[in-house]
Amino acid sequence: MKTATRVISALVLSFVVGVTLASANGQDILTALRSSLIFASITAAVVALLSVGMEKAEEKGYPAWFGLLLVVLLNVLGLVILALLPSQSAERRRFASR
Repeated sequence: MKTATRVISALVLSFVVGVTLASANGQDILTALRSSLIFASITAAVVALLSVGMEKAEEKGYPAWFGLLLVVLLNVLGLVILALLPSQSAERRRFASR
């Protein structure tokens, strides 16, 4: 699943959940929509960070969980570390040529 698909899914699902919960807690419709939009935006931003980390790790030849773990533990610094890591495919070629 691509980052855009994950972010759109998180945005829609968290908006629906937010409206449902806010309405169940007695908020009027305008306040429920506003608070749900804020909740959905925050959720989509978190999902985007995690998804970018996973895709960047897979792109460099590392497992997806490694990128997810770096982002979860180190947030934006984890993305920077992941961007600076060498690609595993380049290391394999270098060791194979010896």
